[in-house]
Amino acid sequence: MFEHLRTIDDELFQQLGLVCANLVRSARLLEQMLAGGPDGEARLAHEIHDLDRDAHDLALAVDTRAFKAFVMRVDRMDVHHIAVALDAVVDAVEKAASHAAALHASGAPEALRSLAAALTRMTEALEAAVPHVGRAPALVVERVTEIRQIAKRGDALFDRGVEELFAGAPDALDVLRRKDVYEKLSWALRECARMADALEHVAHSGR
Repeated sequence: MFEHLRTIDDELFQQLGLVCANLVRSARLLEQMLAGGPDGEARLAHEIHDLDRDAHDLALAVDTRAFKAFVMRVDRMDVHHIAVALDAVVDAVEKAASHAAALHASGAPEALRSLAAALTRMTEALEAAVPHVGRAPALVVERVTEIRQIAKRGDALFDRGVEELFAGAPDALDVLRRKDVYEKLSWALRECARMADALEHVAHSGR
């Protein structure tokens, strides 16, 4: 008799899926910023900021609604942890973009662009997984595995890229500027990996 109330789970995770959709768009814009020229940096940073502000609001709304729900299949604390973890990803992507724009990181080296591409693929995997939490645990675990594989490649890209920054006789200011962007992107990838941990916990508990 409570099945119509339990659909709140699906609605909440669909809303979190919208957060992920914004994340994917933000990550793609960040890729575009790093590959493009300085003229587009401010505009792209502003677009990312707007997307991430909407994503923050959506994640907060889901977190609040979960604690007001009457009956749910998924533990409301699990929904809370997922919403908080996803919000942390949003924050990390926004900070990476704002630093990239402030430090004029356009025209980035290949390793940095590849790191940004890895972030996009991770957000795409999140978008594919999150709406199905509570309904399709096997699909969620598959995407979690993908995210962790990308995270490992991201670590290798970070190490390679930072090493290349110091090769030869680089300009010290350019090294510091690029290294900061590498670190912010690496942080965003780590937050995606933490989000994967939260998803895996819920997927296993629902089996």
